[in-house]
Amino acid sequence: RHAVIIGSGSHRYEVVEGWGKLPEGIAYGYTHGVVEDAAGNIYIHNTSKDSVIGFSADGKFLRSWGEEYAGGAHGLFYNKEQDGEYLYLSATSKGKVVKTNLTGKVIYAIGQPDRPDIYDGQKKKFVPTETAVAANGEVYVADGYGQPYIHRYGPKGEYRGSFGGPGDGPGQLKNCHGIKIDTRGGEPLVLVSDRGNERLQYFTLDGKHVRLEPLSLAHHAE
Repeated sequence: RHAVIIGSGSHRYEVVEGWGKLPEGIAYGYTHGVVEDAAGNIYIHNTSKDSVIGFSADGKFLRSWGEEYAGGAHGLFYNKEQDGEYLYLSATSKGKVVKTNLTGKVIYAIGQPDRPDIYDGQKKKFVPTETAVAANGEVYVADGYGQPYIHRYGPKGEYRGSFGGPGDGPGQLKNCHGIKIDTRGGEPLVLVSDRGNERLQYFTLDGKHVRLEPLSLAHHAE
């Protein structure tokens, strides 16, 4: 059998046929987040009644859970912390981010911030799409499908502030869909996928704008 390789450059992967066979009665919905834990287990966040499905590294089904997030499964972030390993689930239809352990026990939930200047609870709702956690434990939530803000929280989910806001100027956002903590430089930065403006934006951990990088047509072609 010839191996099937996809990708290019340093991002080349072998396709393993039959990996991750689902038990009878479980089927994927629309899938967004896929993460790997410290043991090499894989977790898949999808919009079915089994919204979190776990497999071992060799594709053996381990467990599924999360019916309460069905229909709204979006971003999934894994983080190894001092007291254990955790998942951060962005549930768009529920308007919240939920921190759980690897078997689904809820540690805390983050709902719509108490910011009447941003949200009115009706047309202007909180619809989080992705989460990132810095080394100091602070949590950053991108409201990708609601109002274009990044919300910052403490390690226990306590609200600490917001940055961004609608527009196309430096530091302003439009569909801030994805978010990561970029540790490649000397100072960790919040990297935001500003999808509606077709660019990446960088902020300090306390929300100050650093720089933006437009996505050129050449990048799209690649």
